[in-house]
Amino acid sequence: SGQLHMPPRHNKHGLEFQKELEKMPAGHNSWFLTAIVLFLTSLSPHSKAEDKAAGAKKKEESQLYMVRYIEVEPKNREAFVKAVEEKTKKFDVGENVSQWWTYRILTGPRTNMFARGFGPTTPSQLDNPKFPVQGLSLDLNDKEALFWKENIQPLEKSTGNTELWLAISGLSYTGLPAGTTAKFVRHRKWKMKPGMYQRLEAHYKDITKAIASQKRPVNWQVSRLEAGGDFMTYAETMAFNNLADVAVVGDFKNAFNKVNGENSWEKFLKEHNAVMQENASVETEIWAFQQNMSSPPLPVK
Repeated sequence: SGQLHMPPRHNKHGLEFQKELEKMPAGHNSWFLTAIVLFLTSLSPHSKAEDKAAGAKKKEESQLYMVRYIEVEPKNREAFVKAVEEKTKKFDVGENVSQWWTYRILTGPRTNMFARGFGPTTPSQLDNPKFPVQGLSLDLNDKEALFWKENIQPLEKSTGNTELWLAISGLSYTGLPAGTTAKFVRHRKWKMKPGMYQRLEAHYKDITKAIASQKRPVNWQVSRLEAGGDFMTYAETMAFNNLADVAVVGDFKNAFNKVNGENSWEKFLKEHNAVMQENASVETEIWAFQQNMSSPPLPVK
């Protein structure tokens, strides 16, 4: 629900797009950047009593998100939006249909591109999808995929790679009401030095505690790129409705020192410098939720 870059209410894998991949000439994959965003939510392990009562331990699966970034020529933008809205109304409204969300990127080199996808889902759901367009093994003849190919694909300009992200357990905070989707999402990516993941994740626990202590009306998550790019990449994602809740929230330094100890902010900055790669780019984007191009929120259960 407005968590991270993708609204967590969606829970299936989105591959309505791969149908188009087959049509691209070799060496000219003009499909725009597809990102499978993979988020892990580790729940508390079952107690022995619970395991005995249940008869066996049940291992919680990773939570996965898939998103693809779509580039559209300005002359085709209005038609593209209308076509996706039509596809959403036709296939993606209700509890027993595939769920999708769409964002428009507001900042950075990808400004005005669209981010469309679904999540959370799990590896098992991707292996055995409830909906043919939301699995790793695609049914390219599914009516939903055919609709995209025939009505929306001609309006797209380009696509690109696939990314898998893993949400880090304990590095999240939920300050937005359940069952809601934030208007905006901010993504910021860092690159750590090899072998530093334990120190980096401990490092992020301190900032997560500080965010939670301020009771900010935002959702926050740290995740790691598992495949599809530089494995050293981590992302901070914050979903919000007002920029002031992100950028101007009082004295964060004081809040950080209050929950992590005196002078902890200065130690944090030194540790940040120690675990992050020098001279690596730090990329930040803000996305805007596109309500009419997305499935309506499902009831909170």
